[in-house]
Amino acid sequence: MAGLEAQMKSTVILGNGNFPQHSIPLKILKEASAIFCTDGAADALIQQLGIVPTAIVGDLDSVSEETKDLYPQLLWHFPDQATNDLQKTVQFAKSLGCSDLVVLGIFGGREDHAIANFSLLWKLNAEVPLVAYSDFGTFSFVHGKTRLRSYPGQQVSIFARDGNCRISCSELKWPLSDHQFTEFWQGTLNEATSSELNFRTEEASALIFQTYLV
Repeated sequence: MAGLEAQMKSTVILGNGNFPQHSIPLKILKEASAIFCTDGAADALIQQLGIVPTAIVGDLDSVSEETKDLYPQLLWHFPDQATNDLQKTVQFAKSLGCSDLVVLGIFGGREDHAIANFSLLWKLNAEVPLVAYSDFGTFSFVHGKTRLRSYPGQQVSIFARDGNCRISCSELKWPLSDHQFTEFWQGTLNEATSSELNFRTEEASALIFQTYLV
């Protein structure tokens, strides 16, 4: 889960945010073994890459009528309004036995959708391991002892949702030793000093953002 190579031939969840533009998430899409689209994301996948998704999942209120007519066999309608389409799609993939999901296209677009998707990552990762890619970098979870590939100068941000989470990592410009963040934003804008980051967390998981090598 720590590097691009580990994600090739992966099961992808494609959200209906901004369609990926960076070469890394685009490569993942093109080489995926299966792509589960959240509702209207199917239209973008077909139009921009000419790829037909494995399944189209959600309340189906944003996918085009043309796509519905062309691919009725791919539609999985879940009208429950207590969960959003990203949640529905991850749960659908999990029900098929998929694991180690790659999540794309969940940022950009309407801000309320992006915030909801970002906040959902903790819940979804508890159901099935996942890593999310944006056009700027990766979001991955660390729990206990976790090693992530990196490079000196890489920009790294740490998000600890649970105030009880204690985090250690020495390979940072501002190293952490059993540190406890009390505010959600406090772990942002750090920098890697090594080719790998060795995280240790206690009590809860943390979400790590790492920029791509430019």
